[in-house]
Amino acid sequence: MIEPEQQSSNEFPLVKVTPTRGLFIVMLGVLLTSASGADYAKSADAAKTTTLEKWTPAGPFGGGADAIAASPRSNLLIVASRNGRMFRSTNQGNQWDPLPFPAESNAKVRTILFTGIDDQQILIGVTHDHQNGVGMYQTSDGGSQWRAVPEFRGKQVWALAAWAKDQRRIVAGTGDGLFLSSDGGASWRRISPQGKTDLQPAVSVAFDPSEPGTIFAGTPHLPWRTTDEGTSWQSIHKGMIDDSDVFSIAPSSSNSGLFFLSACTGIYRTENGGNTWVKLHGSAEASYRTYVILPDPNSPDRVWAGTTAGLQRSLDGGNTWETVLPDGVKSLAVDHSGRVFAATDSGLLRSDAKGESFEPINNGFKGQLDSALFAAADSLFVAGNEGAQVRYSRLGPWRKIKPADAVLVVSSPRRGELVAAAGRFLWISADGGGAWKALEVPGTRSQFTAVGVFGSSADPQIWAASADGLFTRVDGRWRKLDSHGLDGQLIRTILSDSAGRILIASRQKVAISSDKGASWSHFPMSKKGLELGNFEWEDFAFNPSDRSLVAATSHGVFLLDAAESRWRETKGPEGASVSSVVFHPKSPNVVFAAQQSTVLFSTDGGRTWRSLPRDGLASSAQIKCLTTLPSDPGRLYALVARQGVYSTLLPPDFSVLAPDFKAQGLNSQ
Repeated sequence: MIEPEQQSSNEFPLVKVTPTRGLFIVMLGVLLTSASGADYAKSADAAKTTTLEKWTPAGPFGGGADAIAASPRSNLLIVASRNGRMFRSTNQGNQWDPLPFPAESNAKVRTILFTGIDDQQILIGVTHDHQNGVGMYQTSDGGSQWRAVPEFRGKQVWALAAWAKDQRRIVAGTGDGLFLSSDGGASWRRISPQGKTDLQPAVSVAFDPSEPGTIFAGTPHLPWRTTDEGTSWQSIHKGMIDDSDVFSIAPSSSNSGLFFLSACTGIYRTENGGNTWVKLHGSAEASYRTYVILPDPNSPDRVWAGTTAGLQRSLDGGNTWETVLPDGVKSLAVDHSGRVFAATDSGLLRSDAKGESFEPINNGFKGQLDSALFAAADSLFVAGNEGAQVRYSRLGPWRKIKPADAVLVVSSPRRGELVAAAGRFLWISADGGGAWKALEVPGTRSQFTAVGVFGSSADPQIWAASADGLFTRVDGRWRKLDSHGLDGQLIRTILSDSAGRILIASRQKVAISSDKGASWSHFPMSKKGLELGNFEWEDFAFNPSDRSLVAATSHGVFLLDAAESRWRETKGPEGASVSSVVFHPKSPNVVFAAQQSTVLFSTDGGRTWRSLPRDGLASSAQIKCLTTLPSDPGRLYALVARQGVYSTLLPPDFSVLAPDFKAQGLNSQ
């Protein structure tokens, strides 16, 4: 994370860098002209309270979705992200709210099923490469609370289906075979022989709409059927390509005996209850790996198929197909009013026009993992597994930026100039990110771990660090520093202040230069032994009012006064690891720190600390980094692991906040 600090007149900006996954960035200057102070005045008026505004998700939204289900009775939707998080919408997907889910860090949600006579009863099937968290989960309050179903503890649950005429009758497909419930999931019994490996795993299941004892199961060993609740099973693969992994089986809602089946070899149809199957060739795309098949409950001839090549639609019962979405589709749902919902690798989509057009519905939904948050002027940047993204204003949309694999972007003192790092390459843009050209850095073949741009607009200087050393570019020429303060250690941080001091840091060591790298100084710790063992430096911020330096470490917060020559320890609650520090852009001496699930604040430059209210953040939230925007100084942003960016409105006067723990002061050891 990078945040520009408060600026002094006639000096280049103070800058800071926050470490995330070994990548550190220094940002200087501005990306765009900062907004006026009107937003701050509005936020200040709104924040005149003794409590903080609730923390709210700020995006970037979207990302991979694995499963979606629509209530057959209302506008309620439940969706699972690719990283196992659960979300709920009560307004057709216009807004998503996160749900607590005990297995989210370990889960691969395979199936979601509404059961019972209302929308509150929901079952979820979970698999994972490891046993932790796998099984079936049940909620009776619409997803606010979940419990693990004991019969499936430790079992991989792949598929769930309810009989249309009595939704208390449910079949579950697992890695250990098939199970049946007749009471809405209150109790279960095995209906496949425990030793019959041909029925393991059962990755798709379906009932015959007319016969409650007739159940279909799809496996990596083709489809199977029982007509007597599992007393006996028959392989029903006539007409299918051998070794077809069966991903889904779905009955027609209007034609007895008509079923559709999706497999790795395409789409199949039977008109005699599975006795024979016919491969459908109406669309070449439909022959790709087909994850899900769904006859539309509102139209007997309309069929939907989610494939790796996009969403396919048939209007004649599967004879012909057309592509209506290019995105790979993992899961589909059709609600009671005919709206179509698609869970794709890039987010959620909805059609209100029977597939003629689709629109994204990702507000509040988070299916991507973000690794870094940084800010410049009125812009936020996020780097993650979906690529780097930027938001140019607090209420604006997030947009992907190029280079697509950029993990950090910094601004130069030269207006409109940006520098980006993507692996072992640096890129520069002279027009605010419209066009990029590569910068060759002689002597390095390793991934860049820190970048900074210092100096004036007339003479910007790029500093870059990798495992090959520390490099600088002045007047268009690169040179490698023969010696620096961290010889032999990987530089993870580069930082500068308004006086021209340059700080570089590894995990274990910090050095500061006052002469552009010609010489380096080190400062001892006030507490012996912390330089060794498991002590690590995490983040740094220069105080814009007195040039002191605040550091986040694995052992709490440390302070280096401008007049002193040693680091002194401060302590927040419990003295645990602190991952990030950032100064308020308008209020001198106000500094924030992230400590696991808590955000701390200090009004005396980091000497004493209190915690901010955390309403809106999950109890398990792990805050990775913090930042502020100079154009919106009344708001604090936090990157929460696996959950994205959150923000809260800050009060103009921190003294009005009711203390929620005793302030802790500077340790003078």
